[in-house]
Amino acid sequence: MGSGTWDAIPARVRAFTGQGQSIEQSATPSLGQLFYNSERNLWAFGRQGTWTVSASLCSSYKIDQDGGAVLTRGPRSYFGHATFYGRSNSHRWALFFSVANRWALMHPGAAGAIEEPWAYQGLDGAWNGKAFYLGDAGNLPAPGGSGMVFSPAGTLLDDDPPADSVTLTPWWPRWEREYRAGDTAPCGVYHATDYDGSAPDDVEIGFDTWFGNGQWFERSLAKDASGHYRYGSIAWSDAFRAWCPGGSGAIRSSREPNKDSPVDFKSWAKDANGVWCETEDVAFTLSYVGKRPGTKTADRFFAEMFGWRL
Repeated sequence: MGSGTWDAIPARVRAFTGQGQSIEQSATPSLGQLFYNSERNLWAFGRQGTWTVSASLCSSYKIDQDGGAVLTRGPRSYFGHATFYGRSNSHRWALFFSVANRWALMHPGAAGAIEEPWAYQGLDGAWNGKAFYLGDAGNLPAPGGSGMVFSPAGTLLDDDPPADSVTLTPWWPRWEREYRAGDTAPCGVYHATDYDGSAPDDVEIGFDTWFGNGQWFERSLAKDASGHYRYGSIAWSDAFRAWCPGGSGAIRSSREPNKDSPVDFKSWAKDANGVWCETEDVAFTLSYVGKRPGTKTADRFFAEMFGWRL
């Protein structure tokens, strides 16, 4: 499945994500750079030696409480860390890193407001504070890792029978491919991972490209008026009934460039009667090399930022 147009965001953006899951900032220029597809609302970026395509820049999380819920990255941070929000059958949920240096789960207030629900046991033996769950002090589980158990705390400890613990597991629907030495853009074929049920089709980024005669030949996005694709300067000629670079007919091939086998382009010359004749000379051979960035570029206004000093 094609993926439309991808815009390169040249700034070395450090995307704010879950603790321990920031987009990798590497000495390799391509890793850490962002690419965005506005047609499908997808991001492409490098992380930990892997190119990733996803609608989000970090993992979401699932909980198994109250029918289950998916918690996605929220718009605000809390004490310097990401927050995650979701809804189960009867509750809203907020996941945040608390001032006690532990991850916590709770039901947020109006507009997703987080209020530290610290609970303590008073002299009368009663727990004060709100209903919440406490997890570990370490990083949130990484995609593909095991879950984190959150134990009931606060007023949940007064429940009879006691409230059940909540298990938080990472869930990040995405497409991936391995980083290859020399990569300067996320071109290639990506395979889906971490999808529930049947996985979607592969995502392809970049133009199908062939190499020959010291040049790159990229296939056009659409077919031309003749009903054929163009390959750089190579186009189908109705006059010569062949594929010709430049359209002169001096070099041509009856075979269309393809991914399966190289295609020879032979030299043609006119005889004494002005009739075109095929020679035995191979002018050049065209071989498929894979997905590459296109040569056609355009400036794109992405964003502007202002700063104020008070």
